[in-house]
Amino acid sequence: INVGVSTDNSFGCELAENVVCMEDIPPYDVSLRDGWAICSSEGNHTLTGEPVKNGEQPALLQKNGACWINTGGYLPIGADAVVSDSDPQALDFAADVYPYENVLPKGTEWTKGSLILKKGTVLGAGAQALLFEAGIENIRVWKRPSAAILATGHEIAEAGARSSAGRHSSNAVYLMNLLSGIRRSFTPGTKRIRLPIVWKCWHKVLTSLLPSEVPDKARVMCCVLL
Repeated sequence: INVGVSTDNSFGCELAENVVCMEDIPPYDVSLRDGWAICSSEGNHTLTGEPVKNGEQPALLQKNGACWINTGGYLPIGADAVVSDSDPQALDFAADVYPYENVLPKGTEWTKGSLILKKGTVLGAGAQALLFEAGIENIRVWKRPSAAILATGHEIAEAGARSSAGRHSSNAVYLMNLLSGIRRSFTPGTKRIRLPIVWKCWHKVLTSLLPSEVPDKARVMCCVLL
């Protein structure tokens, strides 16, 4: 069974389908250095316009212009290089610059529609971060199995309860904690399940699993009964 989950809650899940990128990464040409954004094919550059503010949509670079840009900023439209460690007032400013110098071009890492994660991928920290970077909010994953613990026996008492004769149900608690440590034991958000203790007879065992005996019906919706 596959279910839909938000990217926020996808860590540790296994993808039930291929995932494609929803947008180009990066979405625009990005500066890799602090410096001056220019068009490499032009000369006699003069300082123009306001400095580029990171996160804002690219503005148009004037002809023969040079605009200050910080690392991570989107290059102005018409610019294709960033000149760093150089005085824009110098005569040889940008004399040897080449196209896309100090620039990460749009879509270099991923292009819109490209396959970024294959079906069956278990989402670790890197894969989950990629989903966020690709603008993906929801995905389909395989629902992970859940297990219910049912302790039986006349001599068993609930863990923590006072008992004059018999033993506490410590094994049930032990098994619950072991299962919690297995990555695929429980679907995110699912509570650990431990049913009430019953005697060793099939009638009592079956009765304990009936919704009428267990107020929260979700408690008996499990894949494995131990």
